[in-house]
Amino acid sequence: MDKRYIERKRVYSGHVSDVFRARDISSGQLVCLKVVDGDISIKPHSMKREITILKELKGGSNILQFLDWYELFDDVVMVSRWYEYTLVSLLQNAKYSRKVTRFDFANPLDNKVNIVSKVDDLSAKGFLQAMASGLSYIHKHGIIHRDIKPSNILFADDDITKPVIGDFGISYNGPYSDESDDCKFLDVCTGIYKAPELCLGKCDYGNEIDIWSLAVVLTIVYSSDFTSILEEENVVSDLWLLSTIFNNFGTPFVNEGQYEDESLYWPELQSDKYHFVDFQFVHQNRKPDTELLPKCRDPVATSVFNEMTRYRQRITAQEICDKLAIEENR
Repeated sequence: MDKRYIERKRVYSGHVSDVFRARDISSGQLVCLKVVDGDISIKPHSMKREITILKELKGGSNILQFLDWYELFDDVVMVSRWYEYTLVSLLQNAKYSRKVTRFDFANPLDNKVNIVSKVDDLSAKGFLQAMASGLSYIHKHGIIHRDIKPSNILFADDDITKPVIGDFGISYNGPYSDESDDCKFLDVCTGIYKAPELCLGKCDYGNEIDIWSLAVVLTIVYSSDFTSILEEENVVSDLWLLSTIFNNFGTPFVNEGQYEDESLYWPELQSDKYHFVDFQFVHQNRKPDTELLPKCRDPVATSVFNEMTRYRQRITAQEICDKLAIEENR
């Protein structure tokens, strides 16, 4: 089986997996080979669970196209379609960005090249609609992705309105998981894409954490320079992230009527197990939409984003699809 895939080129090497681009000698098709050492088990990572999930999701739109898998000595190899871009690399494409050089004539070595976004409202909303559709399909199958971020959003070509959700390596698949529904792993999601409830130790979370992660991705897509308002650091601690989230989206409060913005009311945090009251965060109001999504001029997309970044009663993926569809049909 391994001889079937030729012209291999390593495109990623991590502590859990290696990823190669290769060509299927029988079809000529470019494929992606994800290789994991079967003897290494770092929970919640699981290649076999990822394969099970992708088999279940096969045929769904906006989902990684699974082709095959095989074992080679101690390695497990998953074969999927090759996608030319991630969201990270696509946004660097001349179709969606341009480079502007800021000259420092006094110190030419200090000249800076800045990236300026060319993503328009229609394209950004098309991206949101497709991502919500993919997440809705995933969630209806009882699966939480748990790692939505730009590098896990793939594209076959340079069309931002046709994203594909990839990398289900740490996904939760309900009754088939080795985690109980009310006590799931908290070490999920990456950096700034981690929902606030995870930072506070809420382990009975659900699909809403994927919605939050997607909302953070939107802050990049709708920015002028593809930089998130959350300003990622190399090492993101939960406390730092909480502080940054509250600085942008407002500090939640636990007593009804305590502050004017009821969208920040989060009574569950009164529980001692979350230690929220002990932290004594300074109350901050939510920033204006124009700061959170600088390039967004679409009121429906803005409204949906606001519901995606609620601390409680967050909008679902299907509700996002429905709201955008209603607007499209008007």
